[in-house]
Amino acid sequence: MNTLYCENKSPRKLCEAIEAILPPEAGRLIRRPYNHFQPTMTSWWLVPSNELPFFKFGKFGFSWDEKVRDAISCGLYLSKGLDPMLKAVYPSKKGGRLIMTDGWAWHNFIEDCRNGKIADAIKDAASQSVVIEAVIEGGYVDDPGLFDPQVELPAMDCYTLSFDVKTGSMRVTKARRAVMAIKALNQVKDLPSFCKTLDELGRNQFLWMNVFIGGVFKVKEYGEFTPEDKVITASQIWEKVLCKFQRWIK
Repeated sequence: MNTLYCENKSPRKLCEAIEAILPPEAGRLIRRPYNHFQPTMTSWWLVPSNELPFFKFGKFGFSWDEKVRDAISCGLYLSKGLDPMLKAVYPSKKGGRLIMTDGWAWHNFIEDCRNGKIADAIKDAASQSVVIEAVIEGGYVDDPGLFDPQVELPAMDCYTLSFDVKTGSMRVTKARRAVMAIKALNQVKDLPSFCKTLDELGRNQFLWMNVFIGGVFKVKEYGEFTPEDKVITASQIWEKVLCKFQRWIK
């Protein structure tokens, strides 16, 4: 597969460029930085609401490794919160925000994992000669009053899985195993087993998960592109990847 370079050289610049070319049917999406104090280097989201906190919504995410900065990932980002049965256990206002209600995007997402629509979206995006990855973070919430899903915690597992459109395989390529909360992902071999595993993990009442699925594009943070570089614009990224996941941005 040919290496595709993103014309926009940071998550912020790509987020801004995508916002500028969104079609009317995408609705109003609001730019939000992960780290307000380092907006030029941090990850960004396009969120379908100005309501805070916004982790209950499906959103477009734009991120990179802030230490390496050699690739930008962009795609669908959403969270699985705590089971409603835990509401009595965590009665605080802050804890209540982590309890899923019927309005959380997770419910539609996991239903579409079961019926094949998520798998179809992944295959559709991968057929556009784009590297498709899923990044799953998972961990347990002992005290919601001390937990902020928008801050990276050391006790969170993080698994990266890559999809091979030619063979149909999907396997773990990188993992940070801190609490072994989502180790079932080690058994994933293809899209059906990936979707089934997410469904099974989602039944854990105490488990918090952040799920990203999208495309990965190389970045030349410094220097100019050469004639040999295959450069992709924000409009092309929308058409090849982001529009495939638009139905879950709500």
